Amino acid sequence: MIPSQPRVSLIVPLYGRVDLLSFQLAQFADDPDFQNCELIYVLDDPALYNTFVALCRREYPLFRIPFRTVISGANLGYAGATNLGAAQARGEYLLLLNSDVFPCQPGWLSCLTGIFESLDHPGVLGPKLLFPDGLIQHAGMTFFQEPSLPGFWFNDHPDKGLPNDTKADAGSREVTAVTGACMLLKKKVYQEVGGLSEDYILGDFEDSDLCMKLRAAGYRIWFTPQVELYHLERLSFPHAGDIGWRTNLSRYNAWVQTRRWGETIQAMQSVAAAGSA
Repeated sequence: MIPSQPRVSLIVPLYGRVDLLSFQLAQFADDPDFQNCELIYVLDDPALYNTFVALCRREYPLFRIPFRTVISGANLGYAGATNLGAAQARGEYLLLLNSDVFPCQPGWLSCLTGIFESLDHPGVLGPKLLFPDGLIQHAGMTFFQEPSLPGFWFNDHPDKGLPNDTKADAGSREVTAVTGACMLLKKKVYQEVGGLSEDYILGDFEDSDLCMKLRAAGYRIWFTPQVELYHLERLSFPHAGDIGWRTNLSRYNAWVQTRRWGETIQAMQSVAAAGSA
């Protein structure tokens, strides 16, 4: 049974494919943390309603992981679906999670929450994410400009594809931004800054935008290498289109981000460059 006052509510949007729910529940089944949190799956794909309901009825008796379901009734997009789930959440904390993210070991959720509580004025905390082969997928985000599109600020994962050298990792550190594939923050803070912005497309820049809103509100953005999960990347959005379409989509999202945060990002990049000189 889901606790009436859970400490953490996990929000997992589902679009395009719902079978990843089964794989996540299998990974959560032996983790005691998942008997004391609130797991919310948000179906953002009305065409899969019957499949989703049948899957939920089949999987709960198998894994015995309590979870709630929220049905959007329309395709709201990543931000809209996440905001809908967050509005239903009862936890003090929100853990925004993609359906293609899987833990490396039990206890990661309580560990992540404990680290969050040890940090200085945290707005959001992101863990390290790995590709299935163990290489780094995410260890914090920053911004860059493509030479062909000067003035447009894109998101970048600086350590992406590098070996996961755990011996070189220090403790938690402040970063420019973290990915929405897995991020922890307090619900009241999420509400304070208005949640995820819904004017980006397909879940590409909403996470960096949220981090910028948190910064503007006086909070700090943190990354920890002490918690690791696997991220299969893009499997939670299987109908992302061809490369050309995705390239244009990213350019549009970068334009929106630049209009909103361009001056702030430029100032941050200048300070960072001066500090490394």
